[in-house]
Amino acid sequence: MEYRFRLKYLAPGTPTYVWQTLQEYNSLSTCSWTPDTAQDYILYVYAREKGSKTTYDLYKEMPYSVKQPVSQVVFTTSLESPIGVGTPVKLIATPTGGGTLEYKFYATYQDSSSATHVELIQDFATNNIVTWTPKVAATYNPLTVVVREKGKTGEFNFDMAREIFGYEVVPAVSSLKLYTIPENFIPVGFAVDIIAEATGGGNLEYQFKAKYLSGTAYVWQTLQAYGPESLCAWSPTEAHSYIIYAYAREVGTTIPYKVYRELAFTVTP
Repeated sequence: MEYRFRLKYLAPGTPTYVWQTLQEYNSLSTCSWTPDTAQDYILYVYAREKGSKTTYDLYKEMPYSVKQPVSQVVFTTSLESPIGVGTPVKLIATPTGGGTLEYKFYATYQDSSSATHVELIQDFATNNIVTWTPKVAATYNPLTVVVREKGKTGEFNFDMAREIFGYEVVPAVSSLKLYTIPENFIPVGFAVDIIAEATGGGNLEYQFKAKYLSGTAYVWQTLQAYGPESLCAWSPTEAHSYIIYAYAREVGTTIPYKVYRELAFTVTP
């Protein structure tokens, strides 16, 4: 058998196809082609018996798209630094241009003895968004994404790399102190400040709730939805024996809470 390879594409701004022969008939069943223009092509291969004078005995065609090379990559994170150990964060690489791209993510940090460590987050794969859950509290210098066209091989055969320097991972939030000013036993309508103080953690947000017993069931009140304020101003309108709750979690997470504390508080008539 002998083979011939051709392609066609639409001439810009016209309905006319331009044909190009990549390899005339010979015994080679493979053909190397380096496209010089980004556009949509249709590739053809023809086959015939060696020595035959027919145009072809069989042929196949396939669409093939060539994109502009990757020209830019924006590297971002879903959570701002600092974050606490064990908090999942998404690393996001957003490219401009390129065909089917592969992404490698890794993090570099130094330990207390100044030894350098490199943590592989994702080896080359087509996922441009990866979730990283850091296990070590450190300043990561840097977080790195390396981008290349799929099919390239070798550690240093890539198109582009981007880095984020000084990404802080701190010890996870480990405890929460909860107290009020004044401490307890206030009359209805009197203002009280509820204060939460967390130990550890990065950018935290707080939620405050209270409950009291009505008959045989508890009634819950949300005093302050999740937000950055660790102080909640509360003016109770009913006299009850309350249990006040404070919850803390990393900003950007969706878990109900990372830590919480509760205390008893009485509001008198």
